[in-house]
Amino acid sequence: MRIASVGTWSIGSRIDWVTGVNSYQSRRNLMGLPLWSIISTLEAPRNVTLGEYLESLDPPVRYSSDRFGYQISKLLSRQLNFRLKIIHAKGWSLNAIGTNSSSGVIGQIQQNLVDFSSTPLVLDTNRVNSFEQTVPLTAIKFLTYFRHPRKHRSGNMILQPFHGLVWTSVIIILLVSAITLMVALCVQRRVEAVTNFQISLAVLGLLCQQGYSENTSIVSSRIVIITAILFSLIIYQFYTTTIISSLLVPPPKYIRTAEQLLASDLKYSIEDIYYNRHYFNVSFCTCLHFRFDLICLHSFQTTKKTTDIQLYRQKVLPNKLGFVNATTGIALVKQGGYAFLCDTSYGNAFIADTFDQREICELQEIALFSFRWVHLVVPKGSPLRELFRVTLRHLQETGLSEYYRKKFLLERPRCVGKNLAYTPIGSADIVGFYWLMVAGIMISFTVLLVELIEFRLREHLERKLQTGRYPVWLN
Repeated sequence: MRIASVGTWSIGSRIDWVTGVNSYQSRRNLMGLPLWSIISTLEAPRNVTLGEYLESLDPPVRYSSDRFGYQISKLLSRQLNFRLKIIHAKGWSLNAIGTNSSSGVIGQIQQNLVDFSSTPLVLDTNRVNSFEQTVPLTAIKFLTYFRHPRKHRSGNMILQPFHGLVWTSVIIILLVSAITLMVALCVQRRVEAVTNFQISLAVLGLLCQQGYSENTSIVSSRIVIITAILFSLIIYQFYTTTIISSLLVPPPKYIRTAEQLLASDLKYSIEDIYYNRHYFNVSFCTCLHFRFDLICLHSFQTTKKTTDIQLYRQKVLPNKLGFVNATTGIALVKQGGYAFLCDTSYGNAFIADTFDQREICELQEIALFSFRWVHLVVPKGSPLRELFRVTLRHLQETGLSEYYRKKFLLERPRCVGKNLAYTPIGSADIVGFYWLMVAGIMISFTVLLVELIEFRLREHLERKLQTGRYPVWLN
């Protein structure tokens, strides 16, 4: 116990204050007082000790708020000169709120068994009577990540630059040009040299920017050819620029809300941590040993949002990969066709390590619930609350708290370079041309078969006719 003189008092006179410091300055030195702190680790590695894990400053690959809170607690111990004593809890024990249980972080805090919590906690309405907050340290973000699927076009991509009326007019103009050229060549008496099929093929070649090698001596045929070339040049320019621009412009993102995500074909997975199971409609049981009895506490659905409940029932329950760890979930997102709900602080680390720039630019996020601020909490009525609040404000102003926040709570990688967000052409876009080629090959084989049969029949008839005219002995 430390006693400090703050003033004098005598009978018949008022108090004479002699101290010149405020209460914080006089109380900020706890002179090595041991303070007990509770901490909970999720998915901590088993090949290192608890102390080595909490002291590690490696980039996060799993839940890292425990290491972040521990480093902030160490800064508090240096600023306030107290000894930090750590108690390790297995979990948060959210189902211990409002009970006499001492299980987990919440139970230890509400039973006044520890001085404060090194695990940052969210101040929720059902936790107000369990502990008191100090200062918001950071916002915990649980986001749904997915690579935005390409919206399939209603028709063939190659035919979409022009409307059906435009394509019809192009075909009509080509037919008129071919007929006009045929008439001009008939007048020129060159039908024997150039067949009607060759003329039609030449006009189609003009549309595809091919040349015309036949000799034309009359003016009318030259006018038709020059007009067809100019027309095909303009049509070709409009067509190619439309195709190129559609490939360079990023595709529209039409999944922006939970309702649109529910209506999409994307599969849905959730990170398998206690908080997510507590948020969704997942009933589970936690059993505790109390003296000689086994007491089981049941937890039920906490969310009341209809869309989130339907999302869980329709996309998570039927899915074998409904609850997975962050590594598997991010790998499913990279694969495509999957949406994954996770803590972004370490989920972003997997994205930065495994995604390329095109995949990062395709990444879309949806927040099912708002960002939640976490605090280092103390028991109700604790004298450390104001002392911690002022000290934590000083740490935030000097940037020490921000240093550890950026080290343990990573941000999502940025999309660098808009040219990387191009839209490649898929087989579904040009499947019509595959069928056109197959149909052309089948028709050609059919025509070839007919020509062979016709050739054999003609040869047989000619031989029979020849034999009737000139009878000979056939061996």
